[in-house]
Amino acid sequence: MAKRVCVDGEDRISELPVHIIHHILCRTDLDVEEAAISCMLSKRWYYCWTSRPNLIFNQFQGYKYRPLENYVKLVDQSLRSHVEKNLHLEQFILTYNGQEVDPHVDTWIELAVKLNVTELGIHRFGLTSYNLPDVIYDAKKLTTLQLSRYTEPTEQGNLHPCQIAILDGYNTLQTLKLTGATITDQQFRDVSYKFPNISELDLARCYKLKNIEIQSEKLKKFTLLEELNSLEKITIQAPNLLKFDFHGSKMPFTYMDTSSLESARLNFFLPGTNFGSVDSSWYTSLQHFVKKFNYSKDFILIIFCHQAMSTLKGCIQKQNCGKECPSDTVWHRNLKEVISCSGTSEEGMAASMWNLWLKSTSLFDQVNNFVLEWKDEA
Repeated sequence: MAKRVCVDGEDRISELPVHIIHHILCRTDLDVEEAAISCMLSKRWYYCWTSRPNLIFNQFQGYKYRPLENYVKLVDQSLRSHVEKNLHLEQFILTYNGQEVDPHVDTWIELAVKLNVTELGIHRFGLTSYNLPDVIYDAKKLTTLQLSRYTEPTEQGNLHPCQIAILDGYNTLQTLKLTGATITDQQFRDVSYKFPNISELDLARCYKLKNIEIQSEKLKKFTLLEELNSLEKITIQAPNLLKFDFHGSKMPFTYMDTSSLESARLNFFLPGTNFGSVDSSWYTSLQHFVKKFNYSKDFILIIFCHQAMSTLKGCIQKQNCGKECPSDTVWHRNLKEVISCSGTSEEGMAASMWNLWLKSTSLFDQVNNFVLEWKDEA
């Protein structure tokens, strides 16, 4: 049997202020069963758990998901308890599967808005779409909005992403994250105009976006993920932008203000090509675009190619800092050899291509250049 944590016979956890216990709970990732067990730690733990300001409900449990009835009951009881006690609600995040939950989500969002929720996240799996209820426009204290719809499309014509219609907004919104949204170019411009205080923007798999135009003095972080080459033009006029992350294939390089940029990561995934085999105009555009990051404190350029997957990391230090490489390690088990090309003779076609290309930029002396050789598949 579990025992409460005591010192000299006293329950020290119960002596902590409620807001401290809430802070501890907010930083844990307990499911309902684990939360029930943890309530044995302290007399006040159960009260603090049920009154916590962050309500996060995930229908998925590993490779399984909680039955619909159990999931709905759990969310219902938790939210209505907060409403009855007039408790403060900071986070309300739902992750669920299928349209059977959608009617309940409308009610839950209405209750969350009544509790002046500041961060709302709706993450949905399934083939059908979900539209936000109009009550979302009454969320006058909302600072963070996350809307995600997940699927595994095989081609652009088979997409059924989340339909998001944002008609009006309040100046409180600071973070907007959209995944799988059918937002168009004009709707995106409307969003930028009606939410002028957005400082963090994430766009992932929004395949109806063709021409992204951003004009903002408040934007500080921008993350863009695209996989189907749907983008045609990107224009970013954000003089206070500090961080820019791009993940995708061939991003169209247009205008971008990098005067305040501190960190940039460009991750290109070109599995069916070798470096240098893509249209030369794209590499020329890439070269000109890279020059814009001369004053970035942290710049990472990663290109995954079919034959030679090369990783470049540039920083202001001109010597090895001794830190572990921050690149993804998912390929590590297939890695055969790492060849350092910096300060050595150009050996091999891949190394030669990289060095010749880098020498044409002003970043050459700031770059650690490595060629990764991979094991042959059995």
